Amino acid sequence: MSSCSSSHYSTLSLCLCGLSPVLRTSWTDANPGRRFWGCSQRGCNFHLWHDPAVGDRAKNIIPGLLKRIQRLEDEIKRCRKKEKMLQSMLIGTFVVISVLVLCLLLFFIPCYCSWFNVMTTLRLICYVLVSFGFV
Repeated sequence: MSSCSSSHYSTLSLCLCGLSPVLRTSWTDANPGRRFWGCSQRGCNFHLWHDPAVGDRAKNIIPGLLKRIQRLEDEIKRCRKKEKMLQSMLIGTFVVISVLVLCLLLFFIPCYCSWFNVMTTLRLICYVLVSFGFV
């Protein structure tokens, strides 16, 4: 890459390809976070620094911070995936328990209760299912 020591783009209007340069950000270890003007199509090696040189302290600290941010973003993705899985398991467990309770009420209660009590129980179950939005 060609480099110019000027920190402003005010005197140039076109890159070496004849296009208007765009402001980009360098994320290299040598110049982390430093902005520069570069070819909009990346077709030439036009390079003009917009920001002053990065200090030694920033060169040492910024790469570590970027790696830390990436690790935390990866951890957030893993946690969101785990949260979705746990939500699915919770809903599935609730559905299974609801079906088991319904089966118990439909198949075992008629043996011990009168028809009137069975119908009342079924109405109550339907009311609960509708109230919680399952029907």
